[in-house]
Amino acid sequence: MAGRFQAFVAESDEHKEQLYRLRYQVFVEEQRKYRGIADHARKRLVDELDDVAVHVCVERDGQLVASLRQVRGGQLAPEAWRRRFGLDRFDGYELEQMGFCGRLLVLPEHRRSRALLYAVDLVYRGARKSGLTLDFIHCDPYLVRLYEQLGYRRYRPAYPDPQLGYQVPLVHLLDDGPHLRAVRSPFQLACRDLGEADGRSAWFAARFSEYRGLVAPVAIGGVEFVEHLSRSANTPDPPLLRGLQEGEVKELLAWASRARVPAGSRVVRQGEVGTELFVLIDGVAEVRRNTHDGPLLLATLGKGDAFGEVAVLTSRLRSADVVAATDLDLACLDQGLLRRLVADSPALASKLLLNLSQILAERLEESTARVA
Repeated sequence: MAGRFQAFVAESDEHKEQLYRLRYQVFVEEQRKYRGIADHARKRLVDELDDVAVHVCVERDGQLVASLRQVRGGQLAPEAWRRRFGLDRFDGYELEQMGFCGRLLVLPEHRRSRALLYAVDLVYRGARKSGLTLDFIHCDPYLVRLYEQLGYRRYRPAYPDPQLGYQVPLVHLLDDGPHLRAVRSPFQLACRDLGEADGRSAWFAARFSEYRGLVAPVAIGGVEFVEHLSRSANTPDPPLLRGLQEGEVKELLAWASRARVPAGSRVVRQGEVGTELFVLIDGVAEVRRNTHDGPLLLATLGKGDAFGEVAVLTSRLRSADVVAATDLDLACLDQGLLRRLVADSPALASKLLLNLSQILAERLEESTARVA
């Protein structure tokens, strides 16, 4: 019988060496990332921040299965990180109050387990006990929604990273209990136990008004959500293409029309009638809604994401603008194409329509949870 998961801070050279090799296995060999900085001869991934970082690991039966790194602000060169994360807008907070998380990984065979839950809980509690108030990360656009539901918030635009492509910076106000409860974060109980601060949400809304929108609450429990995050963090699975084999994805893209859109272009305009569904082949786009108080950022989209699902099925008015944050490579599917797919490739069409219905059902569930 398998043993229990155990989370701990890796301090020995032996555990750190195991961690660096685990990173190579997941990030370099599986995800094909960080190839320019990895030690391929020794099959390890390590950088200069590892000497000062807190490494939280999860072990089962003597094997490391998950990990997460946090660098705490007092260990950083202020100017380099101030530019990277735009820390000037957080005046009033000292660098010693800030943490920077990254290198999250879970072994494939444990991505449907609770391994990651142990890691993020230990990181959160350790950060709070160390006096941290803010925690920063940057992630692929497809992960933004998941991190927002942990309690992180967007506060500035995406930027290009030479190793990872476009990354979205996010910040977590660690003691903002009302926000954690609003998004049903798995950290909400720990925050209550460790103490909450008044006025954090109001401060954020005033300072970052363009990102003030509340993300949709999670319809599932906190534990189940972290399991979902662990499945997605290392193995992106675009909802529209869920369950499609590689050959079916290629067939779908062969049917679709392709377009290249320059940065700054408005792909979809709020209020217009739409009949097309778009799939992002490459690039980053932002979904914005015009309100009485000005534009409101709703979502950041990246490679594999789709938009326009409602329009392609119903021809309803577009509910928001979609603007190219970078140059985009898009695939476009319209209602006529869907009808041809149903006639000529019914197996592929049925999978696509099932995924569309599930996406719409998930959005309806989230909207219901928001007003409940």
